[in-house]
Amino acid sequence: MLQPKKKISRREIKQDQLVTRAMQVEAWALENKKYITYVGVGLVALIAIAFVWSDRSAAAETEAMTRLAKVVPIYDRGSFQQAIDGAPAEGTFGLRSIVDEYGSTSAGMMARVYLANAYVQQGKYTEALEQYEDVSVGDRVVASGALAGAAKCHEHLGSYNDAAASYERAASLDPKNPLAPDRLLAAAANFKRAGKPAEAASAIATLRKQYPNSSYARDLDRFEAEFAS
Repeated sequence: MLQPKKKISRREIKQDQLVTRAMQVEAWALENKKYITYVGVGLVALIAIAFVWSDRSAAAETEAMTRLAKVVPIYDRGSFQQAIDGAPAEGTFGLRSIVDEYGSTSAGMMARVYLANAYVQQGKYTEALEQYEDVSVGDRVVASGALAGAAKCHEHLGSYNDAAASYERAASLDPKNPLAPDRLLAAAANFKRAGKPAEAASAIATLRKQYPNSSYARDLDRFEAEFAS
């Protein structure tokens, strides 16, 4: 006899929404950290993630969240290698071990973003790129942030065409993000470096059309002449 489908409770729906919002806040804060000063944003997001509870992944999600909550302050104070490795003597697991063990969970996925950013801070762009490319989430804010991170790595590694394409995809995936115009301009600059002026012109045209009031609006003619020729 077929078993009746399990009815999803309002509590579970609310928890899914909390996960999505937590990941949005965390991704935005990570990418904009050089522009803002924030205290405890990571911990607030992690508290939201803590509400996730499903029959199959509750224990793993909770354990990953607990481990990540302990290592986030280490990352925030700029001790990136310690954040990667952890502090075993203090019972603190590093980002790398969290990703290895719980990479498929929501908290594990955020640990992956932190790990990639830590590698970027150390100039380890190949390692960072591997982590950014393994970020797999349905939320467009987190996904576009990972694409932008990957684009930065490609740029530093001299893969300008890949960088441009990733910047462009990041902008199109999350067009309402305040950083979308920056990503389009970065795409144009990297298409120029890759010897593709037509693609650079297309990125500038998209910037002109979709963001006529951006801070770049007055300089678009100059950018077009610089990148698309």
